[in-house]
Amino acid sequence: VGWSMARDQQERPRLHAIEMILDPESEGLREVSRPPGQNDVAMVCWKLTMSTPEYPDGREIILIINDVTLQNGSFGVREDELFARATEFAQRRGIPRIFVAANTGARIGLVDQVRSKFRVQWKNALNPSSGMEFLYLDEDTVDMLHQTKMALTEEVTASDGSKRHRLTAVIGPDGIGVENLRGSGHIAGGTCRAYDDIFTLTFVSGTAVGIGAYLVRLGQRAIQKGPPILLTGEAALNKVLGKKVYSSNYQLGGTQIMY
Repeated sequence: VGWSMARDQQERPRLHAIEMILDPESEGLREVSRPPGQNDVAMVCWKLTMSTPEYPDGREIILIINDVTLQNGSFGVREDELFARATEFAQRRGIPRIFVAANTGARIGLVDQVRSKFRVQWKNALNPSSGMEFLYLDEDTVDMLHQTKMALTEEVTASDGSKRHRLTAVIGPDGIGVENLRGSGHIAGGTCRAYDDIFTLTFVSGTAVGIGAYLVRLGQRAIQKGPPILLTGEAALNKVLGKKVYSSNYQLGGTQIMY
């Protein structure tokens, strides 16, 4: 019997990992077996079973990781959904949820079809530094963008007396605008709820920005290897302040600041 138990322990894998992906039918997660790098979401999730001498049958954890090779690891609608479902899965099973952070925050994009076609109505065309009145579309582009439902306009009279189709709204595809910020709020709230239910830890392996920084703070524990944790970068802050106050993001969220 002793020999049989020893052989069983030797054959049992010390670490077993199964990838978890979004299941559109159940609105939850499902297990999948596929080669690495097949994900089209900038976040990857695994259920890990780790065998130790204290727990030879294995203990489970949920591991969530930003994929910086896709959209710089930014948080979009599907990334937020995967993160939320993985957190809820861990809560239901009462197991730890570990997050490896390396991201650029919420994904905010631009609609190239509109950006390449809008024009600027300057207050003084000879002196653009005086500012602008509004953005507008030419006659040859306004109908096309209306038909594709990418832009809304209204006809106005500019200060120089010209008639313009003033741009009032840009309607982009799902996943590049405020819906991503809504998703960020959703996973922040989910992490707060998980704080009281399970063990939550974030390992900062790369720069964590915006919602990525909030998730670090909202968990029970954090490990910062070196990259900064910040809400806004030094370049943006220097623009707001009007002078070069910060020379590096490490001055804002490096380990010497965050500890």
